[in-house]
Amino acid sequence: MKALKTLIIVSQLALAAGAYADDDVEQPAPLPQPQVAGKTRAQVVAELREAKANGPLWSQEATEPIRQTAGPGLTRAQVRTELQQARQQGLVSTGDLDYPPAS
Repeated sequence: MKALKTLIIVSQLALAAGAYADDDVEQPAPLPQPQVAGKTRAQVVAELREAKANGPLWSQEATEPIRQTAGPGLTRAQVRTELQQARQQGLVSTGDLDYPPAS
């Protein structure tokens, strides 16, 4: 009985292998060939430093260049003062119970 089962399995595998022997099967695309680098690492680093100095850096997802700020922003004391004024005017929500915020 074991010999009969083994013979059936082997014959099915042999027949199934013939299905993959067709010449019309599309072959995978060849692997891309390695490209020779045109610049050294030092040249790339120098270009990056120059771009950072001049400001024309592009982010991967942005469509406009990253803009450098003109100078420091507000001080901590100024931010706290603005926050206090906004709270007094009711412009800042203070928790989940204030949702949706009243306009």
